[in-house]
Amino acid sequence: MGAQYWIIPPLYTLQILNRAQAVGIVAFLCVSAVIIAMGEAHRHARDELQKSHDELESRVKERTGELEAIRGSLRKLTGHLLQLRDNEQRKLARELHDSVGQLLVAANINLSFVEAEAAKLSPRAAAAIAESIILLQQTITGVRSASYLLHPPLLDDAGLTFALRAYTDGVTSRTNLEIDLIFSPDDLGRFTRDLEIAVFRVVQESLANIHRHSGSRVARVRIERSPAQIGVEIQDCGRGISQRLLADIESGRTAGVGIGAMRERVRELGGTFRIHSNGNGTCVQVDLPIDSAQRISLAS
Repeated sequence: MGAQYWIIPPLYTLQILNRAQAVGIVAFLCVSAVIIAMGEAHRHARDELQKSHDELESRVKERTGELEAIRGSLRKLTGHLLQLRDNEQRKLARELHDSVGQLLVAANINLSFVEAEAAKLSPRAAAAIAESIILLQQTITGVRSASYLLHPPLLDDAGLTFALRAYTDGVTSRTNLEIDLIFSPDDLGRFTRDLEIAVFRVVQESLANIHRHSGSRVARVRIERSPAQIGVEIQDCGRGISQRLLADIESGRTAGVGIGAMRERVRELGGTFRIHSNGNGTCVQVDLPIDSAQRISLAS
């Protein structure tokens, strides 16, 4: 029929020759209508699907923006809380050193005067005085250590280089942890208080973790300053961290308070915080950016 109408010129274009031809035309029209209807239905479904996809994508973007805003607010809040904690620790350290520490020293001096007259006391009283002096000296040492750990005064007065040297010397004397402290250059200079506190706390917390968990008897601390950033690397030779726990720490699913605080301090200053670990030890790497506003000249 197609050949008849389209290839061979018919004599009577609209003439239906027989019944079979009529049935064929009707069937052709029905099938064409069904195909057209199916195409329109498919196009409508595709349009609805695209519309739903666009709406879903818009909602996802909106929720993602809200989550990012919440994360930003949480980071700001965490940074503010860390700053408040640092300020409170600084005040408490000053009170311990200037008030409690001085009172204990005065009491120790008075007991020393009494001990000088021990010959006039009974043996029991003289022994009590001697024991009290020993206990008081231990208390003074403990208060000074607590004050220093809360906030080292050298950090404000002399900067990172001197504060970290004094701190690592104290850690070695208290724990027998051998620490190789390297500065490049030998004197880092001065930076803003937030940047100096961040570096000091990273070193402090890392050394505490090495002493408590790694089983290593040696630690290496390297701090390097370049024109653009200050890099910190703390490494031990201990048992390391399991890969599963390391993955959880890196993803943020789990982390101790110390590691979380270190990460937030570094993030607040626009830096990067990384932990590498295997059976031969653990390495903490921190990079903090330095700009002209964060660097303080030694002359000041």
